[in-house]
Amino acid sequence: MSSTNPPDRGTETAPGPDAPRRRPHWLLVAAAAVLCPAVVVAGWQAGHVITHDLGPGAPATQEPRPLSAAPPVEASDPAQAEEFVRSAALRVDAAQGFRVVFFVHGAGTDASVGLASLDPGSAERGHGRAVFDSGSEPRFDHTFTAVDGTRVVRHGADDGRCSMAAGPGDPEPSVIEEPSDADAYLCSRGFASAKLWEVLASSEDLRYEGEEYTDLVPLSDDPADGDSQGSERVPAHRYTGTFTALVGGYDPQGQENVLSPVEETGFDLWIDTDGLPRRFVHDDGAGTGETYDVHALS
Repeated sequence: MSSTNPPDRGTETAPGPDAPRRRPHWLLVAAAAVLCPAVVVAGWQAGHVITHDLGPGAPATQEPRPLSAAPPVEASDPAQAEEFVRSAALRVDAAQGFRVVFFVHGAGTDASVGLASLDPGSAERGHGRAVFDSGSEPRFDHTFTAVDGTRVVRHGADDGRCSMAAGPGDPEPSVIEEPSDADAYLCSRGFASAKLWEVLASSEDLRYEGEEYTDLVPLSDDPADGDSQGSERVPAHRYTGTFTALVGGYDPQGQENVLSPVEETGFDLWIDTDGLPRRFVHDDGAGTGETYDVHALS
C-alpha cells in the first residue's frame, strides 16, 4: 500500500468551547525519551512503553462481544450517542467484509521510529491496511509499513490462528503457536471495531456533535494494489470525547506483538447515515495518535 497522506480530519464544524480537554498520557512522555529508533511500530505509536500489563484502568481485550443485532438505522437516534456508537460497532462485527486504511501520526517525534508529522508537507509516515473477507483464507490481513520500509504482516485464519512476519519487502508469515492478547487484537477481524468498544468501555464524556461531511483517504493511490480510487466525501454524524485506547505494536527484540493502554486520549468519530463507522481519529493533545478510515464495509 502506498503512503497516501491523510487529509485533515474532515470536520466542517469546530468543537464547541466545552469540548473535552485532551491531555497527553505520561506513557507518551516517558517512553518517547527512552525508546530507541530500532523499534518498529506495527500500526501504532512507538512512543508507548512496550508492556503486557494493561493496568487496572484499561478495557479488557477479550470481553465477549454482545450477541444482539444492531437495530435498524431508521429506528436509531444519532443523538443517543452511546446507543448509536454501540449499534455501529455491532454492524462492523456482523459485516462480511471491510477494508481499513490507517495512519500513525505524531508531532515532534522521530520519523525513524515510524511516527510522522501531521504537517501536510511531510512526505513519509507509517501507514497500513487491514482487510477482512469472510470468503477468503486467511480471512483477515493486517499490514503496516514503517517509514523506513520495514513491513509487519499479520494474518488471521478462520480457525483463529494468527501468523506474523516482520522485515523488508514482503516477509512470509509463520504461525504463532500460543497467541497472546496482543496477537488476538491485531490478527482478528475485531480490529475494525475495537476502538468503538474501547470508547464504550472507557469514555465518560462521549457526546454527539451533529451532522457534517468528512473526507476519507482513498484505499490506495497505487494501481498495482488493484483497488485504487479517489477520496470519498460522506455525510456523517460526528462524536467526540476522551477514552482509554489500547494501542498495539511490534517489539523487534522479543519478536512479538505488544499492547498498551493510553488514557484520556481525545477522539473524533464519524458514523455515516447508514449507521456505519467511517472515520476514527484519536490523539493525545500533542499530535500523537492514529487515523482509521473504513471502506467497503458490507
